[in-house]
Amino acid sequence: RDVLVRRVFAPAADGVGAVDVAALLDNFDFRAHPRCVDGTLGEEECREDARVGLDLDGRGVVWLGDVSDYWAFIAAELPDDDFELAVTAAFPPPGPARASSR
Repeated sequence: RDVLVRRVFAPAADGVGAVDVAALLDNFDFRAHPRCVDGTLGEEECREDARVGLDLDGRGVVWLGDVSDYWAFIAAELPDDDFELAVTAAFPPPGPARASSR
């Protein structure tokens, strides 16, 4: 799971693995967040959950390992296939198909 999260979110990281939280949140499709999918939280609540859960120290920058830890926490009970689907749907690669879906 860690390898999958790091691979999917790597485009959001700089050369050393640092991720700008604001940019990550701007490109995150919260409709695929596990807590939104199960109805526990709405999209905006999931966005706030991710902001707080990722940026624990409030610096606005996290590491890919932090992103992986966040996903391990929010999706711990998902079967592997559902986990992969959630991660790849939440942060699809940039491109024309993504831009047209917004």
